[in-house]
Amino acid sequence: MKKILFRFHSLLLGFLSVCITALPLKAAGEIEFVYGPIVASLSVKSLETFATEGKIDDSLRDYLRLVTPEEQAEFREVLLKRVDINPVLLSRFFNSAMGSDMLYRLGKGITIQGDINGKYALRGALVQDAFDKEGLTLLNVLKKFPTNMQIQGELIFGQHQTFLVISFKI
Repeated sequence: MKKILFRFHSLLLGFLSVCITALPLKAAGEIEFVYGPIVASLSVKSLETFATEGKIDDSLRDYLRLVTPEEQAEFREVLLKRVDINPVLLSRFFNSAMGSDMLYRLGKGITIQGDINGKYALRGALVQDAFDKEGLTLLNVLKKFPTNMQIQGELIFGQHQTFLVISFKI
């Protein structure tokens, strides 16, 4: 009797794990730009509509009014630019010490809700998108990001300034 119950429990747990992993996950819907006390958000859907159809909705209009039409066209290209990369090699690189460190540093500036380092979310989105038949694109990475993301402006711009200072010294 114990063997039958054990097998039934094993079968039930196996079935539940298959059902749970087969459920679709809710991907990122919003990108929040955080700079000190200022928080502005943008929907990934509006970026997708802009990239694929060229339509600018209200959510995106405030951001794009600051750039020229040529820069808007360039932004569309960047969102859709395909990068062909071997997904296995990408995954192995991210599992190396150098790749892990790079993701950690990038994850400080691109966090998930709650100001948590986005290292694992970035890794998952990049590797998953590299396996996609459409190839690795910025838009697809944003769509595959597992939760809403926060771009930490002070850190991103601070790292950018550090890079500029270093490059001018060289």
